[in-house]
Amino acid sequence: MEHTVSIKGQYHSFTSAFSSDEGAAEALRGTDNNFGASLLEKLDAYGRLSEAQWAWVHKLATEKAQPTAAAKKLDVDLSDIVAMMDLAAEAQKRAPKIVLERDGSKVVLARAGERAKMPGSINVTDGRPFGENIWYGRIQLDGSMQESRSMTDDVRELLTELSADPAKVAGQNGIATGCCCFCAKLLSTRESRSVGYGPVCADKFGLPWGDTSVADAADAAAKGDDHGETCRDCGDDGFLSLIGDRCEDCNDRHLDGPDAYQEDFGL
Repeated sequence: MEHTVSIKGQYHSFTSAFSSDEGAAEALRGTDNNFGASLLEKLDAYGRLSEAQWAWVHKLATEKAQPTAAAKKLDVDLSDIVAMMDLAAEAQKRAPKIVLERDGSKVVLARAGERAKMPGSINVTDGRPFGENIWYGRIQLDGSMQESRSMTDDVRELLTELSADPAKVAGQNGIATGCCCFCAKLLSTRESRSVGYGPVCADKFGLPWGDTSVADAADAAAKGDDHGETCRDCGDDGFLSLIGDRCEDCNDRHLDGPDAYQEDFGL
């Protein structure tokens, strides 16, 4: 059966794995997809669904039934990521989340809640709203990775690197984006900007804080061999900040906000 669904204003056609609406609905039972579960609740309550809603039932049931999405696992132990999320879950009220960016794309790790099909597992997506996002798979409680058909080599590589050295990956991400990958807050102090995440999140996720080696390496790579650049604001020569055209002091003033920055330089 051919069906069409609308995703972010664009229409996508697909072939359902089921020849009847009833068969698709029955196959979708037990899903951990919240949108799919809500459709089944409406069907049970009212005995009917709209044509568009039935199309989504077929789409979600077909995806659930695909054998390629069911058991493919990444051949690496990601238990260190699970342990890190466990530690953070005990330290904060909200479910822990890690938001990483690489080459302009987001990879989001979010802990599944108690009502999910696999509570405590870690869903890996592209961070877009539910129903519109790409689900790469889930990290199981034993540290194994259950992949979906959408898994890519880049995401596999990032997860492997995160498990092997979470402090390095989180630090590089924070230095590159200016935000903490754990709480999404702007890194507002020199120390946090140097490490790539703040001391509070470091404590919650069990990571070291205060080691600036990651920032130093990135800073050196950004400068190259030329250390005689002139700061665009104060005119001093020497090592430049990661921005590349300001010294550290001027860069700090710049990040403190426009009021402090303009007052210091009479702008």
